[in-house]
Amino acid sequence: MATVRFENKRVNMSKLSQFGFEPNQNGQYQFRTLIMQGQFEMIIELNTDGSLNTILTDTTTSEVYVLHLTSQVHGQFVGQVAQAYQDVLYNIEQHCYDNDVFQSTPERKLIAQVKAVYGDNLEFLWPKFPQNAV
Repeated sequence: MATVRFENKRVNMSKLSQFGFEPNQNGQYQFRTLIMQGQFEMIIELNTDGSLNTILTDTTTSEVYVLHLTSQVHGQFVGQVAQAYQDVLYNIEQHCYDNDVFQSTPERKLIAQVKAVYGDNLEFLWPKFPQNAV
């Protein structure tokens, strides 16, 4: 199992079910998907702090696969698995998390004031500068 945290991001609970997360028997949100043309099942659970626990299982052997998490292992297949794994996480980050760069009390008060007065939210316009907003 691997734990993933997205820097300067906050989970948006209202977007989870739209993406495909479902509550499990423990009350946590869980998402399942197949990667690598069904060779692996990726199970992702949302933690209360907004981080994600991920498990990648070989669908043929039902064994947990971890080579994609090890930087010492190289090879084309492991690289493809790692890329597919990262693609799923990137997709979740883009669709289920909001930017949370400004975390101090004065910053949050200013943002709330702008929203109250003008009805506008912050816009993060520059992918090269993800911590800059207008």
